[in-house]
Amino acid sequence: MRDGLLLGLLWIASFALYVAGLTSPMLSFFAVGMAVSTPIVVGARLMAFRNGVLGGYISFGRAWFYVALLFFYGGVLLAIAQFIYFNYIDHGFFLQSMYRILDGEEAQELFRNKQALNDLVGQNLHILGTMRPIDIALNFLSTNICIGVIVGLLLALIFRRTRPKGSEGENGNVPLA
Repeated sequence: MRDGLLLGLLWIASFALYVAGLTSPMLSFFAVGMAVSTPIVVGARLMAFRNGVLGGYISFGRAWFYVALLFFYGGVLLAIAQFIYFNYIDHGFFLQSMYRILDGEEAQELFRNKQALNDLVGQNLHILGTMRPIDIALNFLSTNICIGVIVGLLLALIFRRTRPKGSEGENGNVPLA
């Protein structure tokens, strides 16, 4: 749960920088960097758990479950922060900023020959505008959990480490010390 708290704080900071980046593009760059660093942070926490708590060994299943729980706890904290933001703080700023970006010269140039993509983005923004804050937060939560399951598979494959044969004690039990 402590590592989930750290992940949640990373995501909340990334979300806050992304929202602030709607008026200052440099902050968006840092927000994306923080979000992309998620697998590195989670991998480091998984390795610390494996080495510090489990004596250097962790099964694939336990590693996968650990990462999935980490994403769940972090996702719950982010969902709470997003609910608070969209329900009490935003007052339409996020959606207005997105429309302003789409109406800008750069976006118009990008979508000039891609009308279907422009229509899709516009429809998605319209749908976002009709969603309640709790719906937005739960949507992000479910997305983060699904990503956690997938990232967990990869990280569990990378960081699993089984005990060598013969390191068990009597009756096949692993010694505690």
